[in-house]
Amino acid sequence: MKRALCAFALAIAVTAALAASGSGATMATPVVTGFTPATGTVGSTVQINGSGFTGATMVKIGGTLASFTVDNDSTIHATVPNVPDTAAATRARIVVYQSKSNFGQSDDEFVVILTPKIKGFTPSSGPVGTTVEIRGTDLNSITSATLNGQPIPVDDSGPTNRGTLAHVTIPAGASTGTFTLTNPAGTSAPSAKAFKVTPTVTSFSPSSGPKGSVVQINGSSFTGATKVTFGGKAAQTFTVDNGTTIHATVPPKAVSGPIEVTTPAGKGASSTSFTVTPSLLTRSLGF
Repeated sequence: MKRALCAFALAIAVTAALAASGSGATMATPVVTGFTPATGTVGSTVQINGSGFTGATMVKIGGTLASFTVDNDSTIHATVPNVPDTAAATRARIVVYQSKSNFGQSDDEFVVILTPKIKGFTPSSGPVGTTVEIRGTDLNSITSATLNGQPIPVDDSGPTNRGTLAHVTIPAGASTGTFTLTNPAGTSAPSAKAFKVTPTVTSFSPSSGPKGSVVQINGSSFTGATKVTFGGKAAQTFTVDNGTTIHATVPPKAVSGPIEVTTPAGKGASSTSFTVTPSLLTRSLGF
């Protein structure tokens, strides 16, 4: 009986000692106060700031487990994991766990930058100066864009629309072709359809003249022009000098009106009219 009582007393003493040493103490709840940077590509490092990190067992970014190092109770460095390509995964809170039921998460969303994907764009055609809205996914932090392999200006990208839209402007010298978009994660596949750069007639010289006279037409995207008209009447002879200049002969049936240039991409007309004047022969005969 005395031995049993001694053993019981010893067990109580050991339990008390363990409790006093903190072995049974509850782990602190992690608190995530912020992180830097705010965005990152797969494999990049993010610093997580907060408290209660000592002994952390798990870190998730976008719901995916991330490898990490606990620097101290207030700092963790984690590697951005290969998250699923979904809006919920690529824009999500960072969560630090002590256990499955003891965790803390960031108030702000961390943006995982994946390679852009183009789903479509509007409009489907337009002249130089047109702003095109490109739709897709992962259109975050777009740094550059191309049309038919040539660089074009990027107006903005996805942060305000969750990475689903980007806007580009068709520059002078652009030609019909497909778009690509690039961000820090990589370059998209070309768009499924081509954007058609339609011609623009900005001016012509002279502003008037008789049938058979030659007119210089100025503008953009003239390469490959198939037709030139004066007041709706087709010129029988014209030469495309380059993408910005055409020389055309006023046709026999020409009437006063806008000059229009047609290419495989579409049509472009002058905002002012060319005036067809009587020829010298007509004047001399009194017509």
